[in-house]
Amino acid sequence: MSRTRQVALLVLALGAIGGALYWAYVYERKPAAPPQLAGLAAVPAEAGLAGGVEVASLGRQQWLVEIVKRASGEVEEAADYRAFVEATGFDYTRDLDRLWFGAVGAAETPVFVFVAEGRFARDRIQNYARQQGAAASTYEGLELYEFRTPPPPPAAGAPPQPERRSAFAFLDDTHLVFAFGPDPGALRRAIDCWQGRAPTTLADVGRRAEFERVAAGQQAWAVIEPAKLNPARLAGQAGDPGLSELITQAAFGLGATERGLRISAEGRCREAAHAERLHSNLTVLSQLGRMALARDPEPQSQALAEVLGTLELDRNDTTVTARLAVSPQALDVLLRPPPTQTPAANQPAGKK
Repeated sequence: MSRTRQVALLVLALGAIGGALYWAYVYERKPAAPPQLAGLAAVPAEAGLAGGVEVASLGRQQWLVEIVKRASGEVEEAADYRAFVEATGFDYTRDLDRLWFGAVGAAETPVFVFVAEGRFARDRIQNYARQQGAAASTYEGLELYEFRTPPPPPAAGAPPQPERRSAFAFLDDTHLVFAFGPDPGALRRAIDCWQGRAPTTLADVGRRAEFERVAAGQQAWAVIEPAKLNPARLAGQAGDPGLSELITQAAFGLGATERGLRISAEGRCREAAHAERLHSNLTVLSQLGRMALARDPEPQSQALAEVLGTLELDRNDTTVTARLAVSPQALDVLLRPPPTQTPAANQPAGKK
């Protein structure tokens, strides 16, 4: 091979490598999100609610699992759930590690997006969906499964409700995305976000940093932006003047240890005067509520008074924060189902 041809081939090879590197630079996705935010890459940027749950971490708190089971009446597994596990090979108590969620659209008719991370038997789950009547289709190399349910009859004088839709798809071997709501294109938009063709809740650097701040050290967290869930107010239209008039962002966090739950809440107000008023009102209401509950002999009231006794309220300029501690004993009492009354207990005195 002549030297000229060798040089030409070398130039072509370098050009190809340079082009590939340039393409990767131009089209590369944002840096990988930290584990506690990863699933939000499938939630559209316009979502007004976003959050996550460290399911596996919470599940390691056995006392919490037992309390939730007792409260829901599911000490024994329901037969239909056992059948689901047998058919799909998926048991959320064993196979689900993380869950992320987001809500898009007006608060009256939201579309919810969920992303689950864990271990899935993909073929078995897809076969089960087909057996349950799901309509299968493909989009951008992924298999979609959709369920459609007719809306319930409208109440007297109420407008008709839209058809109920739910759909899911495997994003990869360890991530499953669900969409619930009236919008038939919701799942496809979530896939577009995940695959980098549409902006996500993580696209804005400031918003992503805020999610990281709120999620840090928490096992469950959520951020709400009321204006995104009430677009009528943004357009200057008539709407319900609720939190969007006062608060630009609300955030919540929950952590569990063997000592109980740690709950935090934060409200960012539009003005410092609003924050001062909110802080003052919460302080007064919590004190009055605790006093009233403490006089009530009912166990639930006593437990709630105990929880309110741990309340810490702070204000910093436009932000009001609240922190609570809930002991395992108090949570058990608060979530305990009310005792079932027997017919004899409801009879008037003197009647048999």
